[in-house]
Parts: sequence; C-alpha cells; structure tokens
Amino acid sequence: TDLSLPHVDRFGLARPRILVQLYTAIVLTLAVLCTLAGVTIRYAYETVVAVRHLNDRELGPAVLFSRAEALLADNRRLVEAAVAPIRGQAAESAVHAYQTNSIDLTALVQNLGYAPSHPLSRRLEVVTSQGAVVFALAQAEGQQAIAASQYATSCDDLRGRIAVERQQRVDAAE
Repeated sequence: TDLSLPHVDRFGLARPRILVQLYTAIVLTLAVLCTLAGVTIRYAYETVVAVRHLNDRELGPAVLFSRAEALLADNRRLVEAAVAPIRGQAAESAVHAYQTNSIDLTALVQNLGYAPSHPLSRRLEVVTSQGAVVFALAQAEGQQAIAASQYATSCDDLRGRIAVERQQRVDAAE
C-alpha cells in the first residue's frame, strides 16, 4: 500500500501528523476570532441600547435646553440687528425669523414639561414680548435702542436660568 498523501507533498510537509496539527491550529484560531467577534458585537449592541436609553430618558431634556439656549442667542442677535437701520425685505426677514424662533422656544419649554404658569415659561413670555416691542419700535423709528438693551438683559437672564435647568438635568442623569 502506498501511504503517501498527495496533499502532504503539496505543502512540503514530511509527516501527515504535522498537517493535522496545522489544520487544528487554523480551526482553533478561527474559533477564537469568531468568539471575539461575537463578544464585540454584543458589546456594541449593549452600548447602543444604553446610549438610546440615556438619550431618550435622561439626556433628551439637556439637548432640548441646549437648543433653547441657541434659539435665545439667535433671537438676541436678531434684536440687536433690529436697532440698526434696516429696511424692506431684511427687516421682514428678521421679524419672521424672530417670530419662528419664539414659537419654537415656546414649544420647547412646553415639551420640557413647564406649564404656562411656571416662572421659566412666564419669563420666556416676557422676553418674547420685549423682543416684539423692539421690532415694533424699529419700524416706527422710536426708542428701539433702549428697548433692545432691556431685551438683552432679560434674554441673558433667561439664558442663565435655562443653563441652570439644563445642568440640573444633566447632573440628575449622571
């Protein structure tokens, strides 16, 4: 009987036992790699679930507070620009942007669970009214600079309160 194996000669190995050990090592290496891949996939899945949980339940309000701060900063910039003599389409565009931001701010505050009677909601209402007065005075060419200064002070106060609320929510989430 011929004990030579054709595949043994192909690899240049003298003994079939070495070939079996080589195949065993390859199979074990693949098994370890598959196990590591499975563990990595499981870890990634659990991480995604944890991030969604934090985002949906605990950090979602912090994101909304940050959005409210950004809208307030944008409104303040629009009010400051209203003091400058702008006419026509630019003035209408600024008023429209201010009104849109104010509506979004009101919706954000309500989505955060603040009732209209809450001090933060009332403060937002006052700031929004002051901004509208600045735009009205700018169109009538009145004392918009004084009104804009009062608006800036109120806006900064409200942004500070929102920042405190956001930080409290983040601290509570941790």
